[in-house]
Amino acid sequence: MAGGGGDDLKLLGPWASPHVLRVRLALGLKGVSYDYVEEQDLNKDSSELLLQSTRPVMVHGGETVNGTSLNMVQYIDEAFAGVGPSLLPDDPFERAAARCLADFIDDTLIKAMYTASWGKTDGERAEGKKKAAAAVETLEAALSECSKPFFGGDTAGYVDVVLGGLLAWVRSTDATRGVKTFDPATAPLLAEWTKHFGALTAVDEVMPEEAKLAKIFPMASPARRRSGRWFNHVVSALLFVFVFLPLVRKWWCTISPGWVEPAAEEIPRVISLALSMAFAGWFMERCRIVFATLMKILTS
Repeated sequence: MAGGGGDDLKLLGPWASPHVLRVRLALGLKGVSYDYVEEQDLNKDSSELLLQSTRPVMVHGGETVNGTSLNMVQYIDEAFAGVGPSLLPDDPFERAAARCLADFIDDTLIKAMYTASWGKTDGERAEGKKKAAAAVETLEAALSECSKPFFGGDTAGYVDVVLGGLLAWVRSTDATRGVKTFDPATAPLLAEWTKHFGALTAVDEVMPEEAKLAKIFPMASPARRRSGRWFNHVVSALLFVFVFLPLVRKWWCTISPGWVEPAAEEIPRVISLALSMAFAGWFMERCRIVFATLMKILTS
């Protein structure tokens, strides 16, 4: 990359972080050279990277640039004002509007995306999907007002960088969940925007592979969440047989001295019954999933 920066500018952070990607996109679009130090040790729960806006560490001229990824993108645009195109508009009103929309992406869209994929309950995930869909509608309307290929106009700007940092995550989670966040049927302008933005050379050079990204947060898929319930059923059944039943038997013996314990050969039958109940629960869950999927296909 040509331009300022060089050895004086260093960026540290994990490749999978959308916030690190934002900074790299801003530097690439500006044409600023920098030294990238990739953080290899990702957290066990890598889904948290979506929320860690302060994860990037940027050092310029020996000084650490503090703040979130939004602050760093703005810093890059101001510190290298004479290098490459400006990311933020010159007009004060448009600049404020761009910052407001970027804050909306972080405060609303990202949190809704996280809840939709990693919410603790089905209800939380459903509510997250609704909020994410509403946020996408807001962004679609904002892009419609621009009447240009990008939020920044004819060239990618500040909002494009902020939203573009999420593109790989959106596509990866969409693939595992079987949905389209930027669906051409409901958000045609955003769907086209993803093509225009992804085709930029500076974007293509740093955009992470979606398949590689999906491997670091397998729990993003609801199907994989549900498949883990089979294990939970088995564990619950075994705890019932080997922990709860012996306690009940001991208590019953104390209040009913004349009670005769079942023969040893009856124990395997009890275990078999408990495991059968667990399998029945798993089977019913799979039937529910298949039925819900079919209904979604038939009604779409």
